[in-house]
Amino acid sequence: MPIKKNVILIILLGLFFIPNIGAQSLDAVIPGLSAEVKDALASGNILSSDTTTSSTLLYAPIGMPSYSTKDADSDEEESFIVESVSLLPIPDDLQDYSEDELMVYVLNILRAVSTQEGITYISHRRGDKPYPLYTKSYHVEKVGSKKRIDDPVLQTLPVEIEDIVYQKDTSFAGNYYKFSYATRENQILLSIENLNTLAVFGLVPAVPKNTLKISFTVFLLDEGFLCYSQAEITGQKPTFTFLGFSVHLPSAFQRRITALQEWFSDNLSL
Repeated sequence: MPIKKNVILIILLGLFFIPNIGAQSLDAVIPGLSAEVKDALASGNILSSDTTTSSTLLYAPIGMPSYSTKDADSDEEESFIVESVSLLPIPDDLQDYSEDELMVYVLNILRAVSTQEGITYISHRRGDKPYPLYTKSYHVEKVGSKKRIDDPVLQTLPVEIEDIVYQKDTSFAGNYYKFSYATRENQILLSIENLNTLAVFGLVPAVPKNTLKISFTVFLLDEGFLCYSQAEITGQKPTFTFLGFSVHLPSAFQRRITALQEWFSDNLSL
């Protein structure tokens, strides 16, 4: 699915630690990609997979959790992972930025959660058409607060930051999330955790608190920005029924992390 212009995210912990691999090439970050996959990424496609249809993750960078290495005693039917990856060229207006300046710029984009208000995703329930994902998205001081805090802007690159974010979702109503950021050489990792149970329309519990883990990692490579997003849900089967409708959570969250990829792409240029 090509990244579209003018399509305007969530995401939600685990703080997966990706070691500093000290390399700046796509092959070093995701070894073993086929020529066909690399051509698709270079053409602007978002590539996706999930562990309900594949025995392992297909695009996870070095250091990301691998479904195939999960504890053999775990109940695989009660958990799943979806992933998406894209490769974006560095925009012309950022070509003169130093590596540190580019990293600070990317981090400020990711922390600008207010720009997620009004972003769209493909809603299966509404005929596979674009539909608003968030009607509200902003920083708050603590869980329970509705007082909006302006998006912070940094001038230097920190090692770690943690934010509390409130987002009102058209599927799961209003919820609080912990956004954790970690920076390493050539990479920024955003990890998101739900701090309360996500309920369909705010009524029917679907994802227990602290069980949704979404990560969005940006690598600065010779080829441009590699963007990898992953959502993992534990303690919940992939499909459940609500008011006679079957809800397929892997595809629902796949569409959400794809919206994140598109959001980042649209906000990358100055």
